Amino acid sequence: MVRAAPGCDHGGVTGRDLLESGSARSPSRAALRGRGWILAVVLLVGLAVVLAARSSGQPAAAPARPPAIPLQAPVVRPPSYFVYDAAVANGRVYALAGFCVGRCGYRLLAWDGTRWSSTRMAVPASSVSPGRLLVSGRYLTVLDGTRPGAYVSRDGGRTFTASPGRTGAPVAAVPAGLVADLGDGGVGVFDPVAGERHPLRTQPMPEVRSVVTVGRTLYAVARQGTGLVVASSTDAGRSWRRTTVVTVPYRTPELALVAGTGGSAYLVVTRTLPAGEPGVVQVWRNAGRSWTRLVDYSRSISSTPKFTTAVGEPNGGILLADGSAGGQVVYDTGRSVNFQLPGGAAGDPPLVPAVLRRGGSTVAAITADGGHLLIRHDHQASWTILQLPA
Repeated sequence: MVRAAPGCDHGGVTGRDLLESGSARSPSRAALRGRGWILAVVLLVGLAVVLAARSSGQPAAAPARPPAIPLQAPVVRPPSYFVYDAAVANGRVYALAGFCVGRCGYRLLAWDGTRWSSTRMAVPASSVSPGRLLVSGRYLTVLDGTRPGAYVSRDGGRTFTASPGRTGAPVAAVPAGLVADLGDGGVGVFDPVAGERHPLRTQPMPEVRSVVTVGRTLYAVARQGTGLVVASSTDAGRSWRRTTVVTVPYRTPELALVAGTGGSAYLVVTRTLPAGEPGVVQVWRNAGRSWTRLVDYSRSISSTPKFTTAVGEPNGGILLADGSAGGQVVYDTGRSVNFQLPGGAAGDPPLVPAVLRRGGSTVAAITADGGHLLIRHDHQASWTILQLPA
């Protein structure tokens, strides 16, 4: 005896009975003969429909197809880069980027206008943040941001070697082809060949906050008491001439010198905003030996733009990255212009230029989130996203 499975109504039947029951038994020949007339009627009706369609001259209608369902394209996300610094030189845009794919590291990305090249850098585990990216001809230098040291490329960025980055002997002047910067010992230069930094033998003044080269003139700025003093040198740093530009009663968290066009230099003066960030208060322009104030926000707090970096613009102006707009061009007339920002993907934060770097007629901008790179050419009214390689 085979017991029925739960839920079945074949209780108490043998295996032979189950095979002969109505649920499993094949239809008899008599039943098939009784249903044959139904099959014949169906075939005659179908033949009549085909003949009617041919006599009308219209093709038989194709069976209706279900509507096509569009397939959503897969979302391909590139590795998460964080752009630490950028530079525009030698007809290329360079980006020093960090990434984490399996393990973290740094890459030097170079855009030649048509494609990217990428070089992985061997960085010790003790280094957690690179510093500035310096470009001098075919030499590319990445200053270490956490310990004395540098990574120097002598072949345009294809390979890098570690350098101790120690401070060498003072030099009398800035060598040709190198750019003055700030570091240990004040104003000096980094020699990519020797991998050493050399301070200038004659410093402009103590506590220099910013230095810039405009043509053949070096400028350095410092705060002395309530006075903002700018020192200039026309002999590569051998001698300096100091001028007090303005005296201010408030604190100045940032003092920035910006190289303009036509041999001019700009001084950006900031003060602390209510949110604790530096905001632009005054902008001064140097023409010869005198300084002229272009912008004065000292009596207005609400309209004071936040300040991060600035670069010179053609036609006598500077581009301020205020961290909340597309960038302001402050002309000598005092008026300002905002550039249009590109729109990101849905849900992405606004792509706001924060770190500006100029080379020739091109300006590169690192966005405030550190994950995008924008470019803009002179006389263009909007920024363009430069897609980083995957």
